[in-house]
Amino acid sequence: MLEALHAHFPRNAEITEPKGGMHLWVVLPEELSALELLKTAISQGYGFAPGPLFFADGRGTNCLRLNFSTHAPGVIREAIARLGRLLQARPAASL
Repeated sequence: MLEALHAHFPRNAEITEPKGGMHLWVVLPEELSALELLKTAISQGYGFAPGPLFFADGRGTNCLRLNFSTHAPGVIREAIARLGRLLQARPAASL
């Protein structure tokens, strides 16, 4: 997943490199909306946990939590590539 994120996500995205666990945390540039990205991703048959689910005060609108423990590596690589294409295909204001 880390390789795919570094290959397909914006260079200015902050990507955690956990030492354990089942999830990665990604912080997109502030002008991008994880909620809008999620709507589009769901319409195409895949998803992720958007950041606001993890903040009581509604912060994290530009954050994603990605699970890497439930799918095969090839499925993960393809899903990350698809998310990356969605991020690149839209103007910042629409995400």
